[in-house]
Amino acid sequence: MTPTFQLASSLSDLVILGLLNEDNTSRLSTARSLSTSQFNLIYNAFSLAIPAMFGSALFFLSAQAQVAQKYRLALVISAVLVSIAGYHYFRIFDSWGAAYSLQNGVYTLTGVPFNLECNSVIRSPMS
Repeated sequence: MTPTFQLASSLSDLVILGLLNEDNTSRLSTARSLSTSQFNLIYNAFSLAIPAMFGSALFFLSAQAQVAQKYRLALVISAVLVSIAGYHYFRIFDSWGAAYSLQNGVYTLTGVPFNLECNSVIRSPMS
């Protein structure tokens, strides 16, 4: 019998699971509004980090011929890891853009959950 998995979709679920203390839940809330500068700071950080991740993956792959045979596997693993990180940054970046909209010079929440994939915790029900 294979276990089924469910996503913990709220902070109260995390508290019940013992993964989060009730004292810490207030620090995890998403900002209701952001200034244009605040939004652009995060937007530009993602815009820089994503190509840096994928560029470093290309570098690791292209540098294989220039290192000894015993180090080539390390370069492949590094390329895979930064590619995965770049993909996740891209998903978070996409979520960031969808979570806020510009209204009257201020970015406000749209109601689309920000980074829902990373805020959920996979859990197995007790059987």
